[in-house]
Amino acid sequence: MYFRWIVYDLEFSEADGRKVSKILYIMYSPDDNMDNTEKFVVACNKDQVKSKVSEVNRDFQINRWDDLIEENFIKAFNN
Repeated sequence: MYFRWIVYDLEFSEADGRKVSKILYIMYSPDDNMDNTEKFVVACNKDQVKSKVSEVNRDFQINRWDDLIEENFIKAFNN
């Protein structure tokens, strides 16, 4: 079993120099996981896990550990 949820405190600087802190809630659902029961458990419990975290600024879903690239998350806030 893998870790399926990540809560991440993303800190970065805006173009004008302001420091920004955002709380990300990331759900990990690997493409190669063939166990439908496990996928169902992860999806059904997403909101329950998220409710335990205060002030989530944005949700993300990744399908590979290689998708955990901080610069991509920062770009999502700058668009």
